[in-house]
Order: sequence, then structure tokens, then C-alpha cells
Amino acid sequence: IISGASLASTGLEQRGSRISYLVPIRLKDPSVSGKYKEESFKKYIQKDLTLYDSTETNSGSRKFLTNTLDFFSLLGLSAFFLGGISILLASRAGIREKSGTLAVLKCLGASPNTVSLIVLGELFFFSAIGSVLGDVFLFSASGAVLGILLGGLLLGWIPDLAGEDILSFRPSIGASSFFWGLLIGVLVPFFSSIESLVEIRTLKPILAVKSEFQEETNRVLRFKISQVFAYAVLFGLFFLLACWETESPVKGAILCSILLGLPLIVFFVYSGIRILLSGVRDRGDLSPFLRFVLGKFDRPGTTLSLSVIGLTSSLFILLLSLIVSESLLEYSGSKDKERRPNVFVLDIRAEQKEHFEEVAKDFGAERTIVAPVIGARLAKINGEPVKKEETDSSAFRRDWRSTARTREYFLSYRNEPYPTEKIVDGDFWRKGEEDQISIEKEFSTHLKVQLGDSLTFSIGGVEVTGIIRNFRTVNWSDMRPNFVVLFSKGILEKAPGYYLSSLRIESESKRYELQKSLVSKYPNLTIIDTDKAVRSFLGILEKISFTIRLMTWLILGASLLLVLTALNSSRKERIEETTLLRIIGGTSGFLKKVFLWEGILLGTFSYLLALVLAWSANELISANILEIQPSHPILEYGIVYMFTIAATSAVYYFNLRGEWKKPPVSFMKSI
Repeated sequence: IISGASLASTGLEQRGSRISYLVPIRLKDPSVSGKYKEESFKKYIQKDLTLYDSTETNSGSRKFLTNTLDFFSLLGLSAFFLGGISILLASRAGIREKSGTLAVLKCLGASPNTVSLIVLGELFFFSAIGSVLGDVFLFSASGAVLGILLGGLLLGWIPDLAGEDILSFRPSIGASSFFWGLLIGVLVPFFSSIESLVEIRTLKPILAVKSEFQEETNRVLRFKISQVFAYAVLFGLFFLLACWETESPVKGAILCSILLGLPLIVFFVYSGIRILLSGVRDRGDLSPFLRFVLGKFDRPGTTLSLSVIGLTSSLFILLLSLIVSESLLEYSGSKDKERRPNVFVLDIRAEQKEHFEEVAKDFGAERTIVAPVIGARLAKINGEPVKKEETDSSAFRRDWRSTARTREYFLSYRNEPYPTEKIVDGDFWRKGEEDQISIEKEFSTHLKVQLGDSLTFSIGGVEVTGIIRNFRTVNWSDMRPNFVVLFSKGILEKAPGYYLSSLRIESESKRYELQKSLVSKYPNLTIIDTDKAVRSFLGILEKISFTIRLMTWLILGASLLLVLTALNSSRKERIEETTLLRIIGGTSGFLKKVFLWEGILLGTFSYLLALVLAWSANELISANILEIQPSHPILEYGIVYMFTIAATSAVYYFNLRGEWKKPPVSFMKSI
């Protein structure tokens, strides 16, 4: 802090200096501050003045933390969703497995109500156990898997797993979290199983000696009133939970629509694929073996539809969590491991530039870049004045993209792009032409401009116009003096401005000595040691990054359980098919080949469908909920695919390997 009288002697205030004013205002009635801001924001922004209220301080960091919490909400809802799918598959498979036992009970005089109460009692008993265990292990979702006793233990273990220096807080379960976990842990199993419960009541006693019901329950999925009712209740329940977690009905509706719309999308796509396979299978140029394998997916009465829904759902959640976590970590900068510049020097005057570069070199500075900076405001686009009243009044929604037309710009000029920049459209630069402009590609979409458009900037009251000649991508995390708008050399060289420099010095003591040396000679310089400036934020970032990865691995475990549940749901059907093939002469090698290809096709189809859906869902979530740019983990995609094929093949092999070795005569004796 310096006195106004000594300002002139410091040289800080001069033509082209970066000077902005922050005016704190205390209203007599603080409760009206929000209303005053909403009413007056457009009037102030017309004069390039921006209003903030006290709740919008540090909005950038708070926005990242809000995005992270929304990501955790997505993972939590995904866990509930995986549990619901697991229960749906397990309940339908369980009804088929127990249909004979339930029919015997009806033969002995048990009424439909009695049979329903037996099944409901078992369902609620295990649901309650799973919910309580999940609340005291945090793997909530359903009674079909360990879900809400073990949650508290896991929460307590997280700091120990991360290390005291990484995660120093001690998380706990609140009363509302416990209530939601218990409520959904009981209601989700019930409404997921409601269709099977209806079928139980109509179960015929004659099933004790015949298998008609088995054939009926193996039909391809069709919508019934009970299904529609159960689906509507589940959507409402998930919507309320999502609204409570994200504190936004819009975000809640988007998350619920993505998760609960998934089974419907998979069902319709799989139905279309079956129709397509039916036409392909009848072609004469296919081998008999290939027609036989494809026919397994098109055969009426198969339970592969359930396996496809379960497997695709688990892969969708896994891939979506990987994409979102990768995007979030990329957005935070925690994935940047290269040796980036760690010192920034601002407000370098033109006459100081040469000596500054000599001093920096004497201190062993590396990767030194000195870039000119000119402050400006966008005045016109293609000759039309910019409408500043369209600026969003909320600092949490107002970022560098949404303020594309109304923000303060820092312009620069140079002859060549950085190695980390890539020209994606146009020329950098056209020979013999002045006043050319380069725009960052993503920013150009928010600015709504095309190649050949003109931009007019106001620099100290003087308007400067240039033509957009190229779009480029920028790596914002490389810590260079990056700019959204670049001019070619020419008119801006005469504009008032200053220089900005980035450099790297490994030694902390040398960085300190550099600061003292520069400031003692040039008190107008602002020197930022980023190693110190970001240390406290990186501490929080490391904790969040670890938690994101941990939650993603937990989703991976839940997805694996659902894969096993989905594939095991049709185990009895595959054993019956194996028996029939062995009786008619199928060899062990032939059976292994058939089911291996079935597993590969099932895994590949489910993976590709899940990948397309995860990409689509991520675009929606990134744009409307997290407001970040998507980043795709290509290596993880390949690992997940290999894992999927290995899992499906392993489940087929371990479930049927004993059946393949039995001689055909043993099957004849069992009939």
C-alpha cells in the first residue's frame, strides 16, 4: 500500500498502465444487496463497470469445488442406479430359479398373498441389511450388494488410505445422508422388483411339474403397466435425491434423465440390432457357424437382453465416471507434470525490457518469454456495436467464455505461434497483410465469429480494427503468456501497453534474490512466484484429486459386481443350451468356441453402445452441469474394453467348464 502523494514517483501510473478500481460499498440494509445488483447490473455494465455481491468472492475456486461436488453427486446416483439394475436382474433371475419352489407352495395351499409376503419379506430383509451396512460402509444402492455400517468405516479409512498429508479431514455421515441411504436402499429394490412380484401372484401351481412359466418369463422384455408405474416412481425418487444433492431442479432432471433413460435406450437399440441381425443371418454368404452364433442373439425367449442391459449400464457408468473425472482433473490442472514456468513478471516498460532479460539470464532463468500486453475493450463486431447488457449478472456463471463480448481484453502480437499452439483453420499469417487477428478456437464459438469477420477494439479511447485470419488451440496449463486474441505485428506496436514475462528458476533462494534485484531497481514491476502463490490451493487440489480417483475406483468395483450379476442371470439358460448341444453331438471344443464368440460379441456390443452413450451424456453434463471442456482418457478406453472381453469370457468359461467335460450319456440320464 502506497500513499497517493508518492504514486507519481514510483512510476506505477503512466500511459498504458494496468489500473483498475475496486470500490467496496456497505448498504444500510444488506438484505437488499442482491436485489440492487440485479436491478442495476445492466446499467453499470454499459459503462464497463461490474457489480459483485459479498457471496461471489473467490468465484473461480468455488466454481471448481461446486463442479467437484456435482461430480460426486453423479457418482452417488450412479451407485444407486447400479444397485437398481443389479436388483432388477437378480430378482428376475431369482424368480425363474425359485418358480418351481413357489409353485410347490401353491400346490400345498399357499395363497398368492402368502407367496408374495414370503418374497417381500426376503426382499426387505436383505434390503434393510444392505442399507444399514452401507450407511455404516458407504456402498449404498441396494440389498443385493453391500451398500449404506461399512460406509462409516470406509469414510474413516479414507484419510488413512490417502495419507495424513493428503487428506487431513475426517469425513462423517450426516442424518440426511443416512435417511436417504436407508430410504432408497429399501424402496429401490421394491420398485425394481415389482414386475416380478406381479408375476409371482399369477404363478400356476402346475409349474411344479411343468415348465410353462419358465418359457413365459424368458420372453423378450415388453412394457407393462407395472413396469411403467415402477419406472415412474423410481424416476421421481431419483429426481428428488438429485435435486437435494445438486440443489438444482435442472441439474437433477438432467442426471435422472441420463441414468434412468439408459435402460430404455439400451432396450430400443438392442431391439433394433435384433431386427438387423435377423436380416443379416439369412444371407447365404455367411458360414453356418456364424449364423448359429448370431442366431443366439435373435432367438425368442433368450435372456441376453437382460445381460445386455446390465452389462451396458455398468460400462456406461464406468466410462462416464472415467471421462468426467479426467475432464475435471484436466480442468483443475492437477495432471500437468511438466516443468512449467514458476515466475511471472508484470508491468515491464519498454525501456526496461532489455535490462530485465539480462538480469533474468544472470540468475539462470529458463524458458524465458517476454510478451507485449495491451489492454482493450471489444467495441464492434463487423461494424455492429457490442450489446453489453447481455452479460450474465452472476459471477458464478460468468466466466471468460460467457463474457466473450463484454470482458476486458489483453491483446498481444507476435510473428509465430507457440509450440503448444495449433492452427486449426486459416493462415498464421498472410504475407503482405496488416492488422490480422488470431482467435482461440473454442473462444470463437462463444464470440460467434467466423474467418473473415472484423473485430474493433477500443484502446484508450482509440478504435483499432482487424480481420480474423485463423483459429488456434491453446494449452492454457503450460503457464506461458497465452492470449485469446493475437494481432499480427503492425498497428498494436504503437499502442500503449507493457510487457509480461514468464520464466523458470528452480532454486527458491534464487527466485527471492531475483525479486529483490528487480524491485530495488524497478519498483513498478509486479513479480509473482507461482510456487508460493498456488501452494495452498494445490493442497486442496491434491485432496480432491485423490477423492475423485478413489470414488472412480469404487464405481469400477460396483460395475464389476453388476457385470457378474448380469452374466450370471442367464447361467441356467446357457447350461440348458449346453446340455442340448452335447446331446446332439456337440464337442467340447465346439462349445468353447460358440460361447467364446458369444461372450466376445456380447462384450463388444455392450462396450461400443456404452461408449457412445457415455460420450453423449458427458457432452450434456460438461456443458450444462459442470461447465468444463470434456477430456477423453484414450488409454483407459482400451483397458476397459480388454477388461470387458476378459470378464465376459471368464464368466462364460467358469460357469460352463464343468458342463463341457460331461459325457453325452450323463445328459441322457438326467432327462
